[in-house]
Amino acid sequence: MIPSNKTCLYHPDQPGVAFCKRCNGYICKKCIIIINGNRKCKKCYEDLIVSKRVNNLFTDKINKYQKRYKISIAVNVILFLIIAFQYFNNSKYNILNTTQTHDERKSNSSSRQTNMISSNRFSIDNIIKLSSGFYPVYEIVKEEDLSNISSNIKQARIIVPLGLKKSDLEDNFKHAIYKLYNKYHADGISIYAYKKGDNINDFWTVGKAEFTPEGNWDKIRPNVNLSEYEVRFWINDGYFNPESVIQIGSVVTLYKSIGSSVPISNSAESWEEWDTLVKVPNNTKAKIIDIYRTGMPVIGDFIRYKISVKYNNKSYNGWVHSTDIKENQ
Repeated sequence: MIPSNKTCLYHPDQPGVAFCKRCNGYICKKCIIIINGNRKCKKCYEDLIVSKRVNNLFTDKINKYQKRYKISIAVNVILFLIIAFQYFNNSKYNILNTTQTHDERKSNSSSRQTNMISSNRFSIDNIIKLSSGFYPVYEIVKEEDLSNISSNIKQARIIVPLGLKKSDLEDNFKHAIYKLYNKYHADGISIYAYKKGDNINDFWTVGKAEFTPEGNWDKIRPNVNLSEYEVRFWINDGYFNPESVIQIGSVVTLYKSIGSSVPISNSAESWEEWDTLVKVPNNTKAKIIDIYRTGMPVIGDFIRYKISVKYNNKSYNGWVHSTDIKENQ
């Protein structure tokens, strides 16, 4: 439960509706970023991204040197075995097991070949299973290369229509993964989904899906057996239950749960202190004259209302959050 007197770390005029799991700072609805189920503020998210990139670079270098070291040891061991074999063979010491018959050797060789063929037959089709009669309705609007020095990683941003069932939405995610894998054979794939009109250059609004080893982004590396890959989904429930919209022309009551006044800004997309036209007392009546609705990163639908209000014998037309409307009249 967030105390009523807490405000956002980055927007002091906005109520703190959650707290960052990393720095414990209170943040408003606009600042929430959810990563693997944990809330983060914008600064902590940026710190984590930078830290992860540095760690990946450092780990890749260590792995490179370890690989060279192991190869060197293996070469030395092989040379030692070759010299030992020649020595004992020349000394007429038979250290090899020669009891295996020609038929047994042929049988074992055939068995190894069969296992190899079986492994190679495992493909993306063994993982991506689509519902019977599925037809894709998404549109890929952007493809991105997120590769690092060791791994081939791809991301696509897609637009999906409203009204899909959860199973249909997941099938569209899987189809997009299937399409990208067959195109790039990537070590990891991420799909971000949006509704039409959302800002596709921001975080996902409808949901996301990842195709990674064991369903874990941190385990992406080259040459992982495809049988270890999983598809995981993160879907915004707001897509299936969108917030209802108050009709234009409705008379409403303005009320801010934290504080005694409601700020009215001159912009639908910005509500900083310098955007404020006026602050009116709680329980002031207003009339809805326009609606701004968009998809917000991770949290989904975001609604602002343009209202007409009179205060101190002056008329104002400006924007308020949907959460600043207490009730319909």
